[in-house]
Amino acid sequence: MIRCTVISALAATLLGVACTKERQVITIPLIDELPRAKISAKQPSFVSESVLNVGGDTRKCIFMHPVSTARFDLVVPAKAKLSFAVGMPQDVWNKPGDGVTFHVSIADGTSDPTVAFSRYVNPKAVNEDRVWLEAEVDLSLYEGQRVSLLLATDSGPSDHPGWDFAGWADPVIRGMTW
Repeated sequence: MIRCTVISALAATLLGVACTKERQVITIPLIDELPRAKISAKQPSFVSESVLNVGGDTRKCIFMHPVSTARFDLVVPAKAKLSFAVGMPQDVWNKPGDGVTFHVSIADGTSDPTVAFSRYVNPKAVNEDRVWLEAEVDLSLYEGQRVSLLLATDSGPSDHPGWDFAGWADPVIRGMTW
């Protein structure tokens, strides 16, 4: 058996050569990275690690009151995906406000950030939004690149951010080593 320490994975596949080095799973919990993130918010308390209850389901999250952004600078692992859930805690459902728009954007330094996810959530008016809403963003287009991953919240369509508390539950990037 030939070791493919120098041969590329494609060449090894074409030649039928088995690699002895196995890829390892990489997990990057963004909650743990929050202290190193660059935060943009009207007040420091608008972005923090928290625990929120959405529809009876309590989860650890990044609390993010609109209008706020958390920027995470990282090198994207191979076959990477960002998984998370978005929601608003049930203790604000009967308060004023018009909901929250959640955005995930990716800036690779070559152009304006690309919006990879956008979702308007308003459990104050929409019963289906009274749960954590699961989502996933494929990051494989950016494999091996240094990017800025931005999690952001904006006010709803009436631009009324009062009582629009919001959370990103369990945001995690999962991928493979090279």
